[in-house]
Amino acid sequence: MSLILQNIQKGLGDFELHAHFKIGPQERLGISGRSGGGKTSLLKLILGAMEPDSGEIKWGTQSLKNIPIEKRDFGMVFQNQGLLPHLSLKENLILGLKLRKFSSQKILELSQPWLERLKLNNASQKISEISGGERQKLALARALIWGPRLVMLDEPFSALDPASKKLTKDFMIQVFEETKVPVLIVSHDIQDLVDLTESQLALMEADQGRIRRFHRAFV
Repeated sequence: MSLILQNIQKGLGDFELHAHFKIGPQERLGISGRSGGGKTSLLKLILGAMEPDSGEIKWGTQSLKNIPIEKRDFGMVFQNQGLLPHLSLKENLILGLKLRKFSSQKILELSQPWLERLKLNNASQKISEISGGERQKLALARALIWGPRLVMLDEPFSALDPASKKLTKDFMIQVFEETKVPVLIVSHDIQDLVDLTESQLALMEADQGRIRRFHRAFV
């Protein structure tokens, strides 16, 4: 099914966010724009952390109005990653599974392939003991492991050096291609978005609160 935003409007301080677009099955879209232009607020609207002033957000034919965050089944990777420093790497990875009350057997079944994919030498380590790129990969894995119907990423490379960014970007592209999950990414770096959304040939740009959609051929 598709995520559909129909004539969404949201007042944000001194300007108003407008959004009208759709993300189809397996599609990856990127949103670029100036800081404070409403990109993160758009993710919050989709996630359910904010409500639009007007318009409708739907998943297929189902309206998401008054549907709480935990019932929308959307994964989110925050700009600060949202990893918990007092938990081990594995505990961070499976947190969403435990909160959703997956059985111990299912948690083991789902977590083992991700631990192997992440190539973490010691899953009992704490967050402070791994690199920024490894943290970003772990945050993405945590958002995907429980099977969300859409995943969103907010400035996924803002804290990474060029070498770590390249490795993390390659990891993300591989994961997206394997999982086939629809993806919405916001970033100030258009090149990052072009790289990550390449297979779907789609890019969007946020300009003064209004979202305009482009095909890759015009970027």
